[in-house]
Amino acid sequence: MKKKIYIIFSLFLICILPLSIINVYASDVELEDIEIKATLDKNGNAHIQEIWKIDVYDGTEIYKVFDNMGDSKISHFKVVDDTGKNYQNIGEWDSDVDKDEKDGKCGIITKDDGYELCFGIGEYGERKYKFEYDISNFVQQYQDTQGFNYAFFSEMELEPEHVKITVSSPYQFNEDNAKIWGFGFYGSVLFENGNVVMETTESVPEGAKMQLLMQIENDTFKNAHKNSDYFKDILDDAIDDSDYEDDLYDQGDHYSAFPYKDNTLLIVGIIFVPISLIAIVAIIIGIAYTKGKLKYQFNDHISLNKDDINMFRDIPCDKDIFKFYYLSKKIGLVNDDDRSGLVAAILLRWIQRGYIEFEKEEVRQFLFFKKDGYSVDLDKGIPVENRLEEDLLSFFKEAAGSNKILETDEFEDWCQENYEEIDDWFEEIDKYIENDLRNRGLLTLETTYTHFIGIKFSHDTDTYDASIREEMEHILGLKKFLEEMSLIDEKEVIEVKLWEEYLIFASILGIADKVQKQLGRLCPTFNEESSLDTVYTMHMVHMFSHNSMYASQQASRSSGMGGSSSFGGGGGGFSGGGGGGVR
Repeated sequence: MKKKIYIIFSLFLICILPLSIINVYASDVELEDIEIKATLDKNGNAHIQEIWKIDVYDGTEIYKVFDNMGDSKISHFKVVDDTGKNYQNIGEWDSDVDKDEKDGKCGIITKDDGYELCFGIGEYGERKYKFEYDISNFVQQYQDTQGFNYAFFSEMELEPEHVKITVSSPYQFNEDNAKIWGFGFYGSVLFENGNVVMETTESVPEGAKMQLLMQIENDTFKNAHKNSDYFKDILDDAIDDSDYEDDLYDQGDHYSAFPYKDNTLLIVGIIFVPISLIAIVAIIIGIAYTKGKLKYQFNDHISLNKDDINMFRDIPCDKDIFKFYYLSKKIGLVNDDDRSGLVAAILLRWIQRGYIEFEKEEVRQFLFFKKDGYSVDLDKGIPVENRLEEDLLSFFKEAAGSNKILETDEFEDWCQENYEEIDDWFEEIDKYIENDLRNRGLLTLETTYTHFIGIKFSHDTDTYDASIREEMEHILGLKKFLEEMSLIDEKEVIEVKLWEEYLIFASILGIADKVQKQLGRLCPTFNEESSLDTVYTMHMVHMFSHNSMYASQQASRSSGMGGSSSFGGGGGGFSGGGGGGVR
């Protein structure tokens, strides 16, 4: 027993030592807030004022890097701290001197295509520093318009908890004379009282950036720096491979900024994690195994075998769409982002039962162009089977407005504005099904035990009745059947009504297109006999569902509520940026 305790204690020390070192470093420097004010003059030069509120108990200097500055020069650098001390600008900075020699001084390191602004920390503690500098040739006169592409910082070693950036000028900026795009952070970029304001809604992760791409009406700045590039090309490059779309980033009173997909943390992990991993792998595996609660189990303690599944032709779960969706998620056939299939399935069922109809319409776009559209009359009585359907129907009616006719793009627009209600509705599905299963005794909590190095651990685990495993097997079997329909004997007749059911549940599984391909061969009269024709109705329902759910998810992410989601974009052609922090 003593030997086991010694082993555990040793592994614990090995594990906790590197973490302790990391935590000490993290607590030594914390950047609480950055406020940046950029004032543009009539010639397109910028005066920048930055205020950093920082807790610092290590290092000798604070620095900020500027890259890709091109023809722009930095000058008139000065610093004042929270004691009122004005720092002496000594010109060229030497980072190798000691802390005392840097105290009360600031300077610039000049590089091939950029600068580093540096100043001494002085006394450790909760500090506030205000530093100012000028940037020449900030506004560019491109071939097609004026503007700039500037990152106020990028690849920072520190993680500021909050950042606010304000860009002002002698001219009033607004939607009539300028356009703005923000990249690299969760937050917003907006016009406010003639200024442009960028502000974060959550802390800025290490390696991220705050980049402003701004288009300004020609002739606004009389002496803007001439640039041979086209702004349009810079914009195209900036939004390339990103989720930045005009109809999603324009939130009415502000524009959403999208976080930059950066690989810095990945690179750091690749380099440094293996060093600690060799020492702590045993304890990590042990913790992950003993503390990792089983997702679920079955009351007969027989696990689901996904590799040994027979085809199943009937619709499982008593054709309950929501239960089918819930169990499909549990077994990994559907993930939390696969939302449109469920919405499509509900609509297809309503169409199948004659409750609604997607009536074809032509919608005018621009001057002469048209596209296929739809209208859905919601004034008819639509029987709903549960409160989940009732809530979804209420969403449709709210989007339709007073005429009770849901028309092209109305629900997509509604989802963009009311994404929180959509998120809540999907979360409610799991609660609804699980409560039903618990009430019927098909889902309980059981205490399970695991052992590690002779220690016994316990945790509560969701335990399903064995009949639920059978339904999961039937879902897997149905998916296998639908995907392998090409093996069906062409002489075998499947009724149109069953084909309709297949299309409805295949929509949830994301394979409706595969089923549709078989219809022409196995049921050539389907489109004439069914209201779920594949020529218009199936296409329109799936497009409606996809566009609407996509709009809600993108609005949720761009608002800073998207969790781990990450968006690229921003391009690499910006000036400014570069790293910064304490050293």
